[in-house]
Amino acid sequence: MSDLRGMKTIKGRSATETRRVMRVFLRNPLSILGMSMVIAFFVLAAFAPLLVPYPEDVSGAIHMKQRHLPPSSEHWFGTDEVGRDLFSRVIYGTRISLEIGLIVVAVGAGIGVPLGLVAGFFGGWTEQVIMRITDIFLAVPGILLAIAIVAALGPGMTNAMVALSIVWWPGYVRIVHGKVKTVREEAYVEAGRALGLNSMRILFRHVLPNCMSPILVKASMDMGMAILSAAGLGFIGIGAQPPIPEWGAIISEGRRYFSVAWWHSTFPGLAIWFTVLGFNFLGDALRDALDPKMRMQALS
Repeated sequence: MSDLRGMKTIKGRSATETRRVMRVFLRNPLSILGMSMVIAFFVLAAFAPLLVPYPEDVSGAIHMKQRHLPPSSEHWFGTDEVGRDLFSRVIYGTRISLEIGLIVVAVGAGIGVPLGLVAGFFGGWTEQVIMRITDIFLAVPGILLAIAIVAALGPGMTNAMVALSIVWWPGYVRIVHGKVKTVREEAYVEAGRALGLNSMRILFRHVLPNCMSPILVKASMDMGMAILSAAGLGFIGIGAQPPIPEWGAIISEGRRYFSVAWWHSTFPGLAIWFTVLGFNFLGDALRDALDPKMRMQALS
């Protein structure tokens, strides 16, 4: 009976904590703005094939008689150097950029989180090996390492995602490792050990859930940074290749014509800016809501 009452108490505290997090999150205007922007981007990505007015212009269509037309009611964002509708390409590019961001963050977290858990929980030589390898990767600027990897593998969107995923996981190792070293000293972890629970069960059933707050905050902010990094690789010509309507590649195509067709690079640039801004707003709001000290300040 006492165990049952204890479990009910823990569940009650968890529900109360969740309500407090939601209250702080919803009271922040930037959180609502960031969440709305992110939801809008995902809706655009999901329904992009239905929303683009000129589906043929998403790929390799050529309309030379319509090249470099300024924004108008027919072509909201104007046309590019071969007459393709830029509005169609930018809207469809939302799907490609979000796909890149999701894959890079998912792979980076999928590698980094388990390594950080193992390093922080078990310590010893395991911790030393994992953290020294992590330090080696962190010692090199991520974008430079990604450029080197893509240069070795060859240009292309798939290779760009592979390169970014390789350089993205060390950040998760570092943040999870630090959190686990604090959590592993908690009473419930010691109680689990005393009851003879398997170490992996303690790690993934009890330690990991209590490390999710910094992981979620980092993942939300990393989405914007991954999209920006992929756009950078596309801009210098080693990321997504034409005619794929990736935002960085579109900006790269339009930079040669900026003096006569400013809209070619401006609108995909604004798409990147709004996307990164939305994910940063969301990440900041999650950090404020999930951090106990900042949550108490917001509720006081």
